[in-house]
This record gives sequence, C-alpha cells and structure tokens, in this order.
Amino acid sequence: MNLTGLSPALFGLGLAALAGVLFWLQRLRVRYREQVVLTTLFWQEAKEEARARSLMERFRHPLAYLLALLLVGLAWLGFAQPEGNDRAGTQYTVILDGSMEMGAGDHWQAAKQAVWQAAAGECLRV
Repeated sequence: MNLTGLSPALFGLGLAALAGVLFWLQRLRVRYREQVVLTTLFWQEAKEEARARSLMERFRHPLAYLLALLLVGLAWLGFAQPEGNDRAGTQYTVILDGSMEMGAGDHWQAAKQAVWQAAAGECLRV
C-alpha cells in the first residue's frame, strides 16, 4: 500500500501533530470543582476564585483521547489517499508506431515481440 496524497514521513508527522493537538485540547477542557459555600455572603468570592480551565490536573479520560485519536487518524489516512498495490483487474493499452520507419528492417516484428514478452512477464508477476 502506498499513500498517493502524502509521503509516509509527512503522514507520520501530521499524525503526531494531530495527536499533540488532541492532547492539549483534552488537557484544556473544562473541569468543575465542587466547593462548599457556607453562606451566600461568600458566593461571589467563591465564584471569582474558581478557575474554569486548568492544565496541571491528571489526565482523566485516556480512552476518550484514544477514540478521538483513532477517528482523527482515520480521517488523516483518508486525506493521505491510500492506494493498494493490487494489480488484479489492471488493463494496459500498448500503441505501436506503424510508420515507414518501423517498417524498415525488422523493427516492427522486434517491437511486437517486445510487447508480447512484456505482457507475458507482467501476467506472470501478478
């Protein structure tokens, strides 16, 4: 299998970059903390102290990250346009020049023989 849209190195770099972006997005998601407020007098102060996003907490959902990475990786693979090396069903068209120059000597017969040998060799490789 080969990638017709991207080279394998560029595909790997793109996949690594996507994994990094997904990692940072996972780390930046909103995390809520429960905080007990004894009276409504302190509610405003508790609301101001609460941070909506934090980076230093532990990585809580690795399976969600792996699923997102799998989906993005499959989309990236589709963008790279993978193509199999399967030659079954491949058809070739060969055009031989039938001009005066090919008719001189045995050029025409040699060209026909070369085409038949190439076709026989190709059939044996599949």
